[in-house]
This record gives sequence, structure tokens and C-alpha cells, in this order.
Amino acid sequence: MLPQAVLNAVKRDNLLENVQVTGEYVKAGLESLQDKYDAVSNVRGIGTFLSFDLPTTQERDALILKLRNQGRGFSYGGGAMWLCGCVAVCSYC
Repeated sequence: MLPQAVLNAVKRDNLLENVQVTGEYVKAGLESLQDKYDAVSNVRGIGTFLSFDLPTTQERDALILKLRNQGRGFSYGGGAMWLCGCVAVCSYC
């Protein structure tokens, strides 16, 4: 059955630990950006589902455009964008 196969893969490939380690690494990077740039604030999240705020929709849109122009993969919807599948969610005020 598919749900059992998914659970088996999660256990076999140690995916939960990988999400935790990767999330800690990415969150530290976002916190570093928060320290460096006033526009980035409120870094938060767990695992690889991480968020940060930008002050305006214009700054959010500029970031999205820059990432698209660089060929970075992400999806966007509902005031949030998911970078590289699920690495960072960028919300706005």
C-alpha cells in the first residue's frame, strides 16, 4: 500500500533527521541574512518549513523577480513563496 511505502522510505532513508539538519542549516543562514539586512525580519519555522518577513509587497515582488531571473526554482501563492520546493517561505506584512 502506498502510505506504508512512503513511511518505509521515510524511515529507510532517514528523512526526518535530514529535514532537521537541513532546516537548522538553512535557518542559520536566514538568521545571518536577518542580521545583515534590515528588510529581512522574523525568521521562524521548523525543519525545512521556514519563514521570514519582508516589509512590503514591492520588496517581495522584487525578490521573486530576481530569483526568477536567476533561474531559481520556487512556487508562489497566497502571499508566500516556497524556494527550492520547501526551503524558505517568504511572507510579507
